[in-house]
Amino acid sequence: MKTFRIKSEFALRWINYLLYKGFTQTQEVLHDPSVGAFCCLGVGCIVARDLGYNVDIVSSEFETKFNGSEDVLPADIAEFAGITDINGCTTFNPQLGSYKASEWNDDHGASFEVIAALISFYGEFY
Repeated sequence: MKTFRIKSEFALRWINYLLYKGFTQTQEVLHDPSVGAFCCLGVGCIVARDLGYNVDIVSSEFETKFNGSEDVLPADIAEFAGITDINGCTTFNPQLGSYKASEWNDDHGASFEVIAALISFYGEFY
């Protein structure tokens, strides 16, 4: 059963980046510049930038903000990506089966490979 919707171009790029771009994974923040690591939603911010969306990236020693957010996918990036719940409401944290993306990443220790598979399985691409 599909649990969220997402634009195909964004979804395919996000899955590709999670699987093949060599990002190091972290928890609780979009990007930890002290170790150069991203959470799955932080990788989504990089995807938006690479697809031409204007992403304002501000880094300090210990945190990076993407369009003002350090720990959740900014609403404008979610809207650009077309990420909605199954009823069409924009969401900054897609439901991937039993848990939201950040919960898989932060609380359940899912690797980027597992999260990419969950996006592919639970996402309705359009």
